[in-house]
Amino acid sequence: MSSRIFQSVIIQIKEATDRCIGVIDEQGFVITCSELPMIGSRLEDFQSYNYDPSEPVYVSNKRTYKILGSNAAKFDYAVFVEGCDELARVSCMMAAVAFNEAKTNYEEKYNKAAFLKSIISDNILPGDVYVRTKELHFVPDVPRALFLVRQVDRTDVAAVEVLQNMFTDRQHDFVISVNEADMVVIKELPNGDNSSEVKAIAESIEKTLEAELQIDCIIGIGTTARHLRELADRYKEAQIAIHNRQGRKSISVRQRQEAVWLGQHDRLNSGRKALHSVCCRAPFLHQRLSSASELESMQIHSLARATEKYSCTNRTHHHCQAMLP
Repeated sequence: MSSRIFQSVIIQIKEATDRCIGVIDEQGFVITCSELPMIGSRLEDFQSYNYDPSEPVYVSNKRTYKILGSNAAKFDYAVFVEGCDELARVSCMMAAVAFNEAKTNYEEKYNKAAFLKSIISDNILPGDVYVRTKELHFVPDVPRALFLVRQVDRTDVAAVEVLQNMFTDRQHDFVISVNEADMVVIKELPNGDNSSEVKAIAESIEKTLEAELQIDCIIGIGTTARHLRELADRYKEAQIAIHNRQGRKSISVRQRQEAVWLGQHDRLNSGRKALHSVCCRAPFLHQRLSSASELESMQIHSLARATEKYSCTNRTHHHCQAMLP
Protein backbone atom coordinates (compact mmCIF):
# COMPACT_ATOMS: atom_id res chain seq x y z
CA MET A 1 0.00 0.00 0.00
CA SER A 2 1.48 3.36 -0.99
CA SER A 3 1.79 5.85 1.87
CA ARG A 4 1.26 8.63 -0.68
CA ILE A 5 -2.43 7.70 -0.87
CA PHE A 6 -2.83 8.10 2.90
CA GLN A 7 -0.79 11.28 2.90
CA SER A 8 -3.04 12.94 0.33
CA VAL A 9 -6.06 12.25 2.58
CA ILE A 10 -4.26 13.61 5.65
CA ILE A 11 -3.44 16.86 3.87
CA GLN A 12 -7.16 17.42 3.28
CA ILE A 13 -8.17 16.43 6.83
CA LYS A 14 -5.48 18.63 8.36
CA GLU A 15 -7.32 21.72 7.13
CA ALA A 16 -10.40 20.75 9.20
CA THR A 17 -8.72 19.99 12.57
CA ASP A 18 -5.69 20.95 14.60
CA ARG A 19 -5.26 17.43 16.01
CA CYS A 20 -2.34 15.24 14.98
CA ILE A 21 -3.65 12.49 12.65
CA GLY A 22 -1.70 9.61 11.16
CA VAL A 23 -1.61 5.97 10.06
CA ILE A 24 0.48 3.17 11.57
CA ASP A 25 1.28 -0.34 10.36
CA GLU A 26 0.79 -3.59 12.27
CA GLN A 27 4.06 -3.06 14.18
CA GLY A 28 3.16 0.42 15.37
CA PHE A 29 5.42 2.40 13.01
CA VAL A 30 4.02 5.66 11.65
CA ILE A 31 3.90 5.48 7.87
CA THR A 32 2.16 8.81 7.31
CA CYS A 33 1.21 11.67 9.61
CA SER A 34 0.10 15.30 9.64
CA GLU A 35 3.30 16.03 11.58
CA LEU A 36 6.07 14.97 9.21
CA PRO A 37 8.81 14.44 11.87
CA MET A 38 6.77 11.57 13.35
CA ILE A 39 6.93 9.51 10.14
CA GLY A 40 9.09 6.44 10.72
CA SER A 41 8.85 6.56 14.51
CA ARG A 42 7.18 3.93 16.64
CA LEU A 43 4.33 4.74 18.99
CA GLU A 44 5.13 3.31 22.39
CA ASP A 45 1.54 3.33 23.62
CA PHE A 46 0.58 1.05 20.75
CA GLN A 47 2.72 -1.87 21.93
CA SER A 48 0.20 -2.82 24.58
CA TYR A 49 -2.67 -2.52 22.09
CA ASN A 50 -5.10 -5.44 22.33
CA TYR A 51 -8.01 -4.84 20.03
CA ASP A 52 -11.51 -5.89 21.06
CA PRO A 53 -13.73 -6.40 17.95
CA SER A 54 -16.78 -5.36 19.96
CA GLU A 55 -15.31 -1.88 20.49
CA PRO A 56 -15.24 0.53 17.51
CA VAL A 57 -12.11 2.33 18.72
CA TYR A 58 -9.26 1.82 21.18
CA VAL A 59 -8.20 4.65 23.51
CA SER A 60 -4.73 4.67 25.09
CA ASN A 61 -3.43 7.22 27.57
CA LYS A 62 -2.31 9.47 24.70
CA ARG A 63 -4.17 8.64 21.48
CA THR A 64 -7.30 7.15 19.95
CA TYR A 65 -6.95 4.31 17.42
CA LYS A 66 -9.22 2.62 14.88
CA ILE A 67 -8.47 -0.30 12.58
CA LEU A 68 -8.66 0.21 8.82
CA GLY A 69 -10.50 -2.43 6.82
CA SER A 70 -13.47 -4.72 7.41
CA ASN A 71 -11.55 -7.55 9.09
CA ALA A 72 -10.86 -6.15 12.54
CA ALA A 73 -9.35 -9.37 13.92
CA LYS A 74 -6.26 -9.02 11.74
CA PHE A 75 -5.25 -5.70 10.31
CA ASP A 76 -2.51 -4.07 8.28
CA TYR A 77 -3.11 -0.42 9.15
CA ALA A 78 -4.75 1.67 11.86
CA VAL A 79 -5.53 5.38 12.03
CA PHE A 80 -4.73 7.37 15.15
CA VAL A 81 -5.73 10.80 16.43
CA GLU A 82 -4.01 12.67 19.25
CA GLY A 83 -6.14 12.89 22.38
CA CYS A 84 -8.51 10.75 24.43
CA ASP A 85 -11.63 12.93 24.47
CA GLU A 86 -14.87 12.68 22.52
CA LEU A 87 -13.60 14.97 19.77
CA ALA A 88 -10.63 12.65 19.18
CA ARG A 89 -12.99 9.68 19.05
CA VAL A 90 -15.28 11.29 16.46
CA SER A 91 -12.34 12.58 14.41
CA CYS A 92 -10.72 9.13 14.42
CA MET A 93 -13.86 7.38 13.19
CA MET A 94 -14.46 9.94 10.44
CA ALA A 95 -10.82 9.77 9.32
CA ALA A 96 -11.05 5.97 9.18
CA VAL A 97 -13.93 6.25 6.70
CA ALA A 98 -11.84 8.43 4.40
CA PHE A 99 -8.77 6.20 4.67
CA ASN A 100 -10.77 3.03 4.03
CA GLU A 101 -12.25 4.53 0.87
CA ALA A 102 -8.82 5.58 -0.38
CA LYS A 103 -7.39 2.16 0.48
CA THR A 104 -10.20 0.34 -1.38
CA ASN A 105 -9.84 2.50 -4.50
CA TYR A 106 -6.09 1.99 -4.51
CA GLU A 107 -6.34 -1.79 -4.17
CA GLU A 108 -8.93 -2.05 -6.93
CA LYS A 109 -6.68 -0.11 -9.29
CA TYR A 110 -3.38 -1.71 -8.36
CA ASN A 111 -4.39 -5.21 -7.33
CA LYS A 112 -2.09 -7.68 -9.02
CA ALA A 113 -4.43 -10.63 -8.53
CA ALA A 114 -7.27 -8.78 -10.27
CA PHE A 115 -4.89 -7.91 -13.10
CA LEU A 116 -3.92 -11.57 -13.57
CA LYS A 117 -7.57 -12.62 -13.50
CA SER A 118 -8.26 -10.17 -16.33
CA ILE A 119 -5.44 -11.73 -18.35
CA ILE A 120 -6.52 -15.37 -17.99
CA SER A 121 -10.15 -14.48 -18.76
CA ASP A 122 -9.18 -12.39 -21.83
CA ASN A 123 -10.78 -9.26 -20.38
CA ILE A 124 -7.86 -6.96 -21.12
CA LEU A 125 -6.38 -5.70 -24.37
CA PRO A 126 -2.82 -6.80 -25.23
CA GLY A 127 -1.62 -3.20 -25.26
CA ASP A 128 -3.04 -2.59 -21.79
CA VAL A 129 -1.08 -5.56 -20.43
CA TYR A 130 2.20 -3.69 -20.89
CA VAL A 131 0.83 -0.49 -19.36
CA ARG A 132 -0.58 -2.24 -16.30
CA THR A 133 2.62 -4.28 -15.92
CA LYS A 134 4.61 -1.09 -15.47
CA GLU A 135 2.02 0.41 -13.10
CA LEU A 136 2.06 -2.67 -10.88
CA HIS A 137 5.85 -3.12 -11.09
CA PHE A 138 5.40 -6.62 -12.49
CA VAL A 139 8.34 -8.51 -14.00
CA PRO A 140 6.64 -9.78 -17.17
CA ASP A 141 9.15 -12.29 -18.52
CA VAL A 142 9.62 -14.58 -15.52
CA PRO A 143 8.69 -18.27 -15.99
CA ARG A 144 5.36 -19.01 -14.30
CA ALA A 145 3.41 -22.23 -13.83
CA LEU A 146 -0.38 -22.16 -13.94
CA PHE A 147 -2.45 -24.72 -12.03
CA LEU A 148 -6.22 -25.01 -12.46
CA VAL A 149 -7.59 -26.65 -9.31
CA ARG A 150 -11.12 -27.99 -9.70
CA GLN A 151 -13.02 -29.31 -6.69
CA VAL A 152 -15.09 -32.41 -7.40
CA ASP A 153 -18.00 -34.05 -5.58
CA ARG A 154 -18.25 -31.15 -3.10
CA THR A 155 -16.87 -27.62 -2.82
CA ASP A 156 -15.69 -25.54 0.11
CA VAL A 157 -15.18 -21.77 0.11
CA ALA A 158 -12.32 -22.21 2.57
CA ALA A 159 -10.22 -23.86 -0.15
CA VAL A 160 -9.08 -20.45 -1.41
CA GLU A 161 -7.79 -19.51 2.02
CA VAL A 162 -5.99 -22.85 2.35
CA LEU A 163 -4.18 -22.28 -0.94
CA GLN A 164 -3.32 -18.70 0.03
CA ASN A 165 -1.70 -20.03 3.19
CA MET A 166 0.34 -22.42 1.06
CA PHE A 167 1.61 -19.64 -1.23
CA THR A 168 2.38 -16.79 1.16
CA ASP A 169 4.51 -14.70 -1.21
CA ARG A 170 1.74 -12.34 -2.35
CA GLN A 171 4.06 -10.41 -4.68
CA HIS A 172 5.10 -13.40 -6.78
CA ASP A 173 2.55 -16.18 -6.22
CA PHE A 174 -1.19 -15.69 -6.67
CA VAL A 175 -4.34 -17.62 -5.86
CA ILE A 176 -7.38 -16.58 -7.92
CA SER A 177 -10.93 -17.75 -7.35
CA VAL A 178 -12.58 -18.28 -10.75
CA ASN A 179 -15.93 -19.72 -9.71
CA GLU A 180 -17.47 -21.89 -7.02
CA ALA A 181 -15.43 -24.96 -7.95
CA ASP A 182 -12.36 -23.65 -9.81
CA MET A 183 -9.28 -21.90 -8.47
CA VAL A 184 -6.15 -20.83 -10.32
CA VAL A 185 -2.69 -20.84 -8.78
CA ILE A 186 0.01 -18.87 -10.59
CA LYS A 187 3.43 -19.73 -9.22
CA GLU A 188 6.72 -18.12 -10.21
CA LEU A 189 9.51 -20.54 -11.11
CA PRO A 190 12.79 -18.81 -10.24
CA ASN A 191 14.75 -21.91 -11.27
CA GLY A 192 13.15 -22.07 -14.71
CA ASP A 193 10.86 -24.71 -16.21
CA ASN A 194 11.45 -27.66 -13.90
CA SER A 195 8.96 -30.45 -14.57
CA SER A 196 9.65 -32.26 -11.31
CA GLU A 197 9.12 -29.05 -9.33
CA VAL A 198 5.81 -28.35 -11.08
CA LYS A 199 4.62 -31.89 -10.44
CA ALA A 200 5.62 -31.66 -6.78
CA ILE A 201 3.63 -28.42 -6.37
CA ALA A 202 0.52 -30.02 -7.91
CA GLU A 203 0.80 -33.03 -5.62
CA SER A 204 1.28 -30.75 -2.62
CA ILE A 205 -1.90 -28.83 -3.49
CA GLU A 206 -3.88 -32.03 -3.84
CA LYS A 207 -2.64 -33.50 -0.54
CA THR A 208 -3.17 -30.26 1.39
CA LEU A 209 -6.79 -29.85 0.28
CA GLU A 210 -7.50 -33.47 1.05
CA ALA A 211 -5.85 -33.32 4.49
CA GLU A 212 -7.34 -30.02 5.69
CA LEU A 213 -10.78 -29.97 4.05
CA GLN A 214 -11.27 -33.58 2.89
CA ILE A 215 -11.80 -32.30 -0.65
CA ASP A 216 -11.03 -34.26 -3.81
CA CYS A 217 -9.70 -32.18 -6.66
CA ILE A 218 -8.48 -32.45 -10.22
CA ILE A 219 -5.48 -30.32 -11.17
CA GLY A 220 -4.86 -29.19 -14.72
CA ILE A 221 -1.38 -27.86 -15.54
CA GLY A 222 -0.58 -25.62 -18.46
CA THR A 223 2.82 -25.39 -20.06
CA THR A 224 5.16 -22.88 -18.44
CA ALA A 225 4.36 -19.28 -19.38
CA ARG A 226 7.40 -17.26 -20.41
CA HIS A 227 5.49 -13.97 -20.38
CA LEU A 228 2.41 -12.59 -18.67
CA ARG A 229 0.50 -12.38 -21.94
CA GLU A 230 0.83 -16.18 -22.34
CA LEU A 231 -1.18 -16.89 -19.18
CA ALA A 232 -4.50 -16.84 -21.07
CA ASP A 233 -3.31 -19.65 -23.36
CA ARG A 234 -1.91 -21.61 -20.42
CA TYR A 235 -5.27 -21.34 -18.65
CA LYS A 236 -7.03 -22.77 -21.72
CA GLU A 237 -4.51 -25.60 -21.84
CA ALA A 238 -5.24 -26.44 -18.20
CA GLN A 239 -8.98 -26.47 -18.95
CA ILE A 240 -8.48 -28.85 -21.88
CA ALA A 241 -6.22 -31.04 -19.75
CA ILE A 242 -8.94 -31.41 -17.10
CA HIS A 243 -11.57 -32.07 -19.77
CA ASN A 244 -9.52 -34.90 -21.26
CA ARG A 245 -8.49 -36.37 -17.91
CA GLN A 246 -11.70 -35.84 -15.94
CA GLY A 247 -11.57 -39.33 -14.54
CA ARG A 248 -8.15 -38.87 -12.93
CA LYS A 249 -7.31 -36.90 -9.81
CA SER A 250 -4.11 -35.26 -10.97
CA ILE A 251 -2.50 -34.63 -14.32
CA SER A 252 1.22 -35.16 -14.41
CA VAL A 253 3.57 -32.80 -16.17
CA ARG A 254 4.42 -35.44 -18.76
CA GLN A 255 0.77 -35.77 -19.75
CA ARG A 256 -0.12 -32.11 -20.00
CA GLN A 257 1.22 -31.58 -23.55
CA GLU A 258 -0.56 -34.74 -24.69
CA ALA A 259 -3.80 -33.58 -23.11
CA VAL A 260 -3.60 -30.20 -24.84
CA TRP A 261 -2.92 -31.86 -28.20
CA LEU A 262 -5.81 -34.29 -27.72
CA GLY A 263 -8.19 -31.44 -26.96
CA GLN A 264 -7.18 -29.58 -30.11
CA HIS A 265 -7.32 -32.78 -32.18
CA ASP A 266 -10.85 -33.59 -30.96
CA ARG A 267 -12.09 -30.15 -31.91
CA LEU A 268 -10.62 -30.40 -35.42
CA ASN A 269 -12.13 -33.85 -35.96
CA SER A 270 -15.57 -32.69 -34.86
CA GLY A 271 -15.28 -29.77 -37.29
CA ARG A 272 -14.41 -32.03 -40.21
CA LYS A 273 -17.32 -34.37 -39.45
CA ALA A 274 -19.80 -31.50 -39.27
CA LEU A 275 -18.54 -30.04 -42.56
CA HIS A 276 -18.79 -33.39 -44.35
CA SER A 277 -22.28 -34.06 -43.02
CA VAL A 278 -23.59 -30.67 -44.16
CA CYS A 279 -22.17 -31.04 -47.63
CA CYS A 280 -23.86 -34.43 -48.01
CA ARG A 281 -27.16 -33.70 -46.29
CA ALA A 282 -28.50 -30.24 -47.07
CA PRO A 283 -31.90 -30.69 -45.29
CA PHE A 284 -30.06 -30.70 -41.94
CA LEU A 285 -28.17 -27.49 -42.68
CA HIS A 286 -29.54 -25.36 -39.84
CA GLN A 287 -29.12 -28.16 -37.32
CA ARG A 288 -25.49 -28.65 -38.28
CA LEU A 289 -24.77 -24.95 -38.26
CA SER A 290 -26.01 -24.66 -34.68
CA SER A 291 -23.86 -27.60 -33.57
CA ALA A 292 -20.77 -26.15 -35.32
CA SER A 293 -20.56 -23.09 -33.09
CA GLU A 294 -17.24 -24.26 -31.66
CA LEU A 295 -15.52 -24.42 -35.04
CA GLU A 296 -12.76 -22.05 -35.93
CA SER A 297 -13.58 -19.10 -38.17
CA MET A 298 -11.83 -20.71 -41.15
CA GLN A 299 -13.92 -23.86 -40.80
CA ILE A 300 -17.17 -21.88 -40.60
CA HIS A 301 -16.22 -19.91 -43.71
CA SER A 302 -15.49 -23.15 -45.59
CA LEU A 303 -18.78 -24.57 -44.38
CA ALA A 304 -20.70 -21.62 -45.79
CA ARG A 305 -18.94 -21.85 -49.14
CA ALA A 306 -19.61 -25.56 -49.43
CA THR A 307 -23.29 -25.09 -48.57
CA GLU A 308 -23.67 -22.29 -51.12
CA LYS A 309 -22.11 -24.44 -53.79
CA TYR A 310 -24.44 -27.32 -52.97
CA SER A 311 -27.49 -25.03 -53.07
CA CYS A 312 -26.52 -23.65 -56.50
CA THR A 313 -26.01 -27.17 -57.84
CA ASN A 314 -29.33 -28.30 -56.41
CA ARG A 315 -31.21 -25.36 -57.99
CA THR A 316 -29.63 -26.10 -61.38
CA HIS A 317 -30.67 -29.75 -61.09
CA HIS A 318 -34.32 -28.86 -60.38
CA HIS A 319 -34.31 -26.32 -63.23
CA CYS A 320 -33.10 -28.97 -65.68
CA GLN A 321 -35.79 -31.40 -64.49
CA ALA A 322 -38.46 -28.78 -65.06
CA MET A 323 -37.35 -28.34 -68.67
CA LEU A 324 -37.62 -32.06 -69.43
CA PRO A 325 -40.88 -33.15 -71.18
